[in-house]
Amino acid sequence: MVWHFGNYTFCLDKPSQQSETDKFFIIFKYRISRINSCIETLTGLERRMTIEVPADKIESQVQSRLQEAAKTFHMKGFRKGKVPVKVIKNRFGEGVRQEVVGEVMSQSWVEAVTQEKVKPAGQPRIEPKNLEEGKNLEFIATFE
Repeated sequence: MVWHFGNYTFCLDKPSQQSETDKFFIIFKYRISRINSCIETLTGLERRMTIEVPADKIESQVQSRLQEAAKTFHMKGFRKGKVPVKVIKNRFGEGVRQEVVGEVMSQSWVEAVTQEKVKPAGQPRIEPKNLEEGKNLEFIATFE
């Protein structure tokens, strides 16, 4: 569980199964970058990182890609490069957004690993938590 208070992020982390207590520890972290991340220890070497990326970061990249496409796109009824961004968004917006979300997830993963100073042994299993348009992107990366 992650809470945000100003520039600070609080992360609720349950101790690993090696501990006999069920107390929860609050890990205090300073938010260094635009993403929020929190690491939980699972069993053995397995870790789970919850990463949250602000919606404005994704939406600005989607908008810039749509504007770039509008400059070169040719559609019947419009001159080349004169197709309105709104028309392109209606036709290709979902595909462009999925492409941007995939790229942002991989970039955020690398940024969060660097921020948390962990060295994963392999690629993570990424499970999207919140992919809704207009809301912060949240996903969980499980790795060793």
